[in-house]
Order: sequence, then C-alpha cells, then structure tokens
Amino acid sequence: MKNWILALLSLFPLHAIAGTPVEVVSTTDDSVGRRLVYALKEGIRDSSSLEISLDNTAMRMQAQIVTLDQNPQAPGVSTVYSLVLTWANPDFPLPIYLTQYTGYCGSSKVSTCADDLVAAVSEKADEITRLQIQNAKR
Repeated sequence: MKNWILALLSLFPLHAIAGTPVEVVSTTDDSVGRRLVYALKEGIRDSSSLEISLDNTAMRMQAQIVTLDQNPQAPGVSTVYSLVLTWANPDFPLPIYLTQYTGYCGSSKVSTCADDLVAAVSEKADEITRLQIQNAKR
C-alpha cells in the first residue's frame, strides 16, 4: 500500500517548507460538531506544519468531517464524528484515500477532541512528507 501511495505522491511537489495545505470540508448539523470543526480549523491555523487551504485548484490534504448529535433526545450534549483524510490533486478526477477516524466528543471536551484530530492530521501530513523526501532521494 505504501509503495502505491509513494508512487502517486511522487507526482506531487513537497509542501513541507510552508506547511502542508489542508482543506477542511464539513457537514455539521449539531452545535457541538460545529464547535469541534471550528476548533479543528483553528488548530490547523495555529500549527507550524499545517495551513488551511481555501484553494480547491491546488494540491492539498482534505479533512472531510461529518458530525451528528450523539443523542437526538439530548441535543448539544455530545457529537459523534467521522473524519476522512484524502490527498487531492486537481489533475486527478478523485482524491487519494489516506485514512479515517471516528469518535465522539462531549461538549466540555471539544478543545481536547480537536487537539487530538489536529495531531492525527499532522501525523499523516508528516508521513506524506517523509515519503516525498524518501522518493526525492531516489
């Protein structure tokens, strides 16, 4: 699997100097989920190795997140989320799947949950950068 990803990523330039661009695409129908997405975006903005991308014509990582109230009878208490990370290249018709995460987050833990998600995005971005550097040395 890594060889396949490495071959595709070899077509992309390194983004390590300015930070890996990340586009956050969200579907949030609940208040805790909206707060989680906001905190995720702010965490990416604060990161020294990531940056928010608003340019859908550029190569970028996509963090696609969907949230729902964990209990519709008690809205605003917690959210369940699914985060899928892909790599988008405007020259390809579909993005490359990287990984996914699922979880739930209580209203009082939004900041901690967002920090965990930013760390996961950063870890995957670092892995991509390492693969690109290895490929550039070949």
